[in-house]
Amino acid sequence: MERREKIFGVTCPKCNHKFEENLPTAIFSTGDENESIKAGDFAGLTCPSCGNEFILNYRFAYTDEINQFMIVNDPAFVDRKARLAFSTSLGLIGAARKNELIKHTLRITCNYDMLREKIAILEAGLDDKIVELMKHFLINSEDFAYKASDIKEMTYKADGKFYLTTHLNVGLSLDFSDVLYNTIANNYSEFLKKDMEILVDRAWAEKFLAQG
Repeated sequence: MERREKIFGVTCPKCNHKFEENLPTAIFSTGDENESIKAGDFAGLTCPSCGNEFILNYRFAYTDEINQFMIVNDPAFVDRKARLAFSTSLGLIGAARKNELIKHTLRITCNYDMLREKIAILEAGLDDKIVELMKHFLINSEDFAYKASDIKEMTYKADGKFYLTTHLNVGLSLDFSDVLYNTIANNYSEFLKKDMEILVDRAWAEKFLAQG
């Protein structure tokens, strides 16, 4: 695979010193960067002025040709305008590139936690939209031990379980339910086929169900 890099202007979050760093913009599941992403030490930088060590969240594309998905990570995607600009740009790419993208599941993320979860879900051969709907139904179930508003994070990980953190930082895990996954797939498959959203998270699930 071709290695593509770009020089980024970086500002140290501790001393505000500005410096430049050469970083990859095209990352592949078969490359060394993949393991670094999963380990949580990808894009670790050291400020040449104060020695501060930090992780830089920046824009790059992650591609898995085996499982046929592509994820574009960019911290700017927290802004709706940035997401809209990216979606618009997809309509302007050439025919050859567009045909290549059609073969892949395309998603966008804003940070590395989101990216790692998407990789885990899509590597497992699961539909991330169904997984997000699973999360919604689980935490809103009458049998659930906490209120939905108490849940700060609910994340699917590579071991096939959901991990939850409450706003009081209580952690717990839930086993993945094939029955619930298949039930949602059967009940919502026609609606999901029509949904073209590429930022798939908790807010997406709530909006999707509200429109259904």
